[in-house]
Amino acid sequence: MPWLEQFATGHVEIDRQHRVLFGLIDRVNAAHSEDYGDGVQTVLDLIKYVIQHFGYEDDLMAQSAYPDMGAHRDAHIALNQSVTRFREGLLEGTLNNAELRSFLDQWLQHHIGESDKRLALFLAGKGSPHGN
Repeated sequence: MPWLEQFATGHVEIDRQHRVLFGLIDRVNAAHSEDYGDGVQTVLDLIKYVIQHFGYEDDLMAQSAYPDMGAHRDAHIALNQSVTRFREGLLEGTLNNAELRSFLDQWLQHHIGESDKRLALFLAGKGSPHGN
């Protein structure tokens, strides 16, 4: 899953972190076996980084009094729950590869492509969180 400019938010640090996430996702996608074999650490690294990234965005929203913080943070909570479930499945040997990849694809397209772009616009002072 290569980095595409369509995912750029315009916020330097958010985009840098997203590029790291894309790199980790590429490493996960390179692990072809259903149980991930040696890729277990790669998946754990991805999960750890996702949680750190959400924390960074949550801090930005709190510091800037982002008006859509509740909905964005709720999305992070739901995503964190999914990530935790994937981590548990990985450690138990029950992780569904297709489900993880589908989750990552949906997250990238919807959360980064929409919610994070609105946050970055607000942080840049270029618009309301709802695109108005």
